[in-house]
Amino acid sequence: MKGRESAYRIVPGQPALIPDLLRLQRTLNDHLPSPAGPEGVLFGEALTWEDLQVIAEADELTVCLFEERVVGYYLLDNYSRSRALIWHRRMVANCVDLGVLPALHAISLRAQCVVDARHQRQGVSRRLLAGLLTQLKGRYDSLAGTISTFNPTLPAHQRLGWQIRATFGDAHLLLHELK
Repeated sequence: MKGRESAYRIVPGQPALIPDLLRLQRTLNDHLPSPAGPEGVLFGEALTWEDLQVIAEADELTVCLFEERVVGYYLLDNYSRSRALIWHRRMVANCVDLGVLPALHAISLRAQCVVDARHQRQGVSRRLLAGLLTQLKGRYDSLAGTISTFNPTLPAHQRLGWQIRATFGDAHLLLHELK
């Protein structure tokens, strides 16, 4: 396992990797159906080429390569035109209104992590998040994300520092405080 773990390389996301990111996104949604809906465990429609390009250019995308192939990514979606981002924006605003989140707080609205099933349980998510946090260089006080209440990976998210701050229907709003 140690030899395989050392073969992973974490790099900032680049537009040249977008076809591989789209493939990985499709693979996850095709193989992890969720009672939450037909989209699988990724809430909302998939990110588009244009969305991923803007996110990469904003330096809010980290990619994991294994044998020079993309096997995972961690990104912050503050830019897409997806309905999921609109939904996240509303959830965060509701939490601020309810006092669950501080009002004067720089929050990234939507974090997303995807790791190919064959590379899960290898520390990839942890390394991706660490790489992304290094790239962010203090731009945010916290990261927000959602996870389906049906998603079995919730404990793994919590081990990485994500905390449930609210529940809306079949989704938990998670927050990762940055120090």
